[in-house]
Amino acid sequence: MKQTLIYIFFIINLGLKSQVSLPGVHPDIVLVQNPMTPYVMLDFFARHHPDAIPYWSCEGKNYTVRFVDPATDLAHMLTFDRHGVIIKSHSELRLDECPESLREYCTKNYPRSAVRIWLYEELQGDRKYYVNTQSSTQWFDQNGQVIRKRFLGL
Repeated sequence: MKQTLIYIFFIINLGLKSQVSLPGVHPDIVLVQNPMTPYVMLDFFARHHPDAIPYWSCEGKNYTVRFVDPATDLAHMLTFDRHGVIIKSHSELRLDECPESLREYCTKNYPRSAVRIWLYEELQGDRKYYVNTQSSTQWFDQNGQVIRKRFLGL
C-alpha cells in the first residue's frame, strides 16, 4: 500500500512538471509537453537550438516543436515525421530578409501595421511565404509573387 501511494505521488508529480504555461498566454491555459517525443528529435533540437525553449506536440503520427529563437526573437515551428525527419517548417522572418516584391507588397498594403511574415518549407524543397492578418492569409511564391488569398472568416 505504501509503495502504491509513493508510485501515485510520483506519477502526479511527474505530470505537474511536464506542464508549461507560455508567457503572454492566459494563465489558465497550460500546454502539456509530450513525454513520448522520440530521442532523435529531442537530440536534434538540443544540438541546433540549445538556448530555445521547446513546446512539443503531436499531430497524428507527426511531432511538432514550436519555439522562439532567443537571439532573434523570431518564432519557428518544425514538424517531424515519426522517424525524426523534418517534413515542414514555418519560420518567422524580418521584412528585410524577404524577396523585394514581398517587401514592396507589405509596405504598400500594410503601411501602418506590424506585419508578421513567415517562410514555409516542405521536405521536397517547396518554399513559400505567407502573411497573416486578422481576416486572411496571403500566400507568395519563392520569388515573392502573390499566389493565392484565403479568407479566414465565413
